[in-house]
Amino acid sequence: MEKKVNGVEQNGKRMAALAAAALAAVVLGALLFTPPLFQPGYDPLNPQPVTVQGLLRVELNTADEAALRSLPGLGEKKARAILQYRADHGPFSSLEELAQISAVTSKDLEAWDGYLYIE
Repeated sequence: MEKKVNGVEQNGKRMAALAAAALAAVVLGALLFTPPLFQPGYDPLNPQPVTVQGLLRVELNTADEAALRSLPGLGEKKARAILQYRADHGPFSSLEELAQISAVTSKDLEAWDGYLYIE
């Protein structure tokens, strides 16, 4: 048996309040997770492509063995040689300094071009 308050069923008020709360939650969620329409430096007519290479960059002077091994063709032996050279000689001043490591070849340096950087 439903109660009537001022001619309106009590359950109807509850359902309307729940529906309004659900709608408000959906709208708020949509607003929170929608990217801003105007982002500084973003031109929607001329988007800049994102490359995987740009995302997988390794900082040579702070990289650990696992980070170095993420580079193409760089295995455990070369990673350890790079870390040992860095421990013996201090931080790298340029990427060309890698050529002084006997385990690193010029083909390696070409393969790593764009993946390594020095901050």
